[in-house]
Amino acid sequence: MQLGPSGALPGAGATLTRVYTRALPAGTVAEFAYWNEIIGGWQVVPSTLSQDRGTLSARITHFSLWTDIAGAATHGLGEFCDRRGTK
Repeated sequence: MQLGPSGALPGAGATLTRVYTRALPAGTVAEFAYWNEIIGGWQVVPSTLSQDRGTLSARITHFSLWTDIAGAATHGLGEFCDRRGTK
């Protein structure tokens, strides 16, 4: 979703919320992210998944291109780095 025009939101910002049509399965992690042109990639922001796993929310402070990212990890990042030898 694109939130515009551009720049910062007034005051304390705003709450971005996504209500899923079905609850996310147990073990699934979800977070909002915005497109960060400086790094050329998605920048995750602190997000909260409701107890019923059906609503994702985050406090945002600027307009941007936003998306939600949801998935389940089978290995921690440290373990992934160890396997690649780049820790």
